[in-house]
Amino acid sequence: MPKTAEQNARQRSARREQILQAAIPVFARMGFAEASMADIAAAAHTSYGTVFLYFATKEALFHAAVLEPLSELERVFAVDAPPGMRPGAVIRDMAHTQVAFVSHQTSYLRLTQYVLGMRDRFPALAGQLFAVTDRFTEQVVAVIEAGQRAGELAPGKPDVIAQAYLAFLTGLGLTVLGEPSESPLWRRLAEAGIRLFGPLDDERQ
Repeated sequence: MPKTAEQNARQRSARREQILQAAIPVFARMGFAEASMADIAAAAHTSYGTVFLYFATKEALFHAAVLEPLSELERVFAVDAPPGMRPGAVIRDMAHTQVAFVSHQTSYLRLTQYVLGMRDRFPALAGQLFAVTDRFTEQVVAVIEAGQRAGELAPGKPDVIAQAYLAFLTGLGLTVLGEPSESPLWRRLAEAGIRLFGPLDDERQ
């Protein structure tokens, strides 16, 4: 029985996503210049020509690999601070959620760091990434300030602490490679990240 238009659309969408997800680790490992469409086709287990049906150029695929996962990254990196929730609890939930995300997004985080390190080559992409990290840092600073006012966190410069935490998350993506996302190591790393904020009470809030 012939496929319906909806089935064909789903199949095209799935194939495009397959290629995109294959491209991310290839670009992260090889960089833009060294990675080829043939490398990506091989990683996606599809033909060289098929890649061009979905992405007209390597530049288009690279831009999609950097930008399309960005909305999910920003969603996870948004600080969820419901009214009445203690800052220490916000930080604890935030760290565990974000470290869990990092545990299965190491290739994408390496790709974002590659772009930021090549900001002169990719100024528009780097600008969008910096905008996300700036918004995230502002949100974390606000939680730190609230925690210090409440006496839950040790005194310190909130902007420096927020930057240290962001560097911590980035470092996980760059250095903790090959560790399964279900490994207990990630929970221990989340606890290490929480200590960067200087909690004064070790109570599990």
